[in-house]
Amino acid sequence: MEKNSASYKFEKRKKEIARQKKQEEKRKRQLEKKQGKLEENPLISPDGTPITPLEEIDAEIHIDDVADPLE
Repeated sequence: MEKNSASYKFEKRKKEIARQKKQEEKRKRQLEKKQGKLEENPLISPDGTPITPLEEIDAEIHIDDVADPLE
């Protein structure tokens, strides 16, 4: 791919925007952590919804909730 081609310039710009966005998120997280608003290791999916840790999910499942395979 030539360095002067439109597709090369487009890909380069796309990578630059992604890098800037990542840096902005990092700065935002550092600021929130500094202000004490952020947990040490939050579990948030890319769409912004919280992710439940597996330990919590396991704790919520009880033997009575699981169907007996022999029935």
